[in-house]
Amino acid sequence: MIPTNKTSPRGHRPEDAAFDRIKRRLRLAIGALVLVTMVGILGFVLISQGEHGLIDAIYMTVITLTIVGFGAAGAPSA
Repeated sequence: MIPTNKTSPRGHRPEDAAFDRIKRRLRLAIGALVLVTMVGILGFVLISQGEHGLIDAIYMTVITLTIVGFGAAGAPSA
């Protein structure tokens, strides 16, 4: 493919529009991940009623979201 220097009247190349769409989608995905993580941390702190600290809430949220688990919460009783 031969590179061209064609620009639109506003000075943007067509490739810039595609790159801007990718950047916008990436920002949205990262923002959603941060929001879900923050809600998970807040939920864990509220559900544990102060029994666990912030570090525990972050740890449990991250291992839950990454589906690692490690069995840290204990096995469910039968």
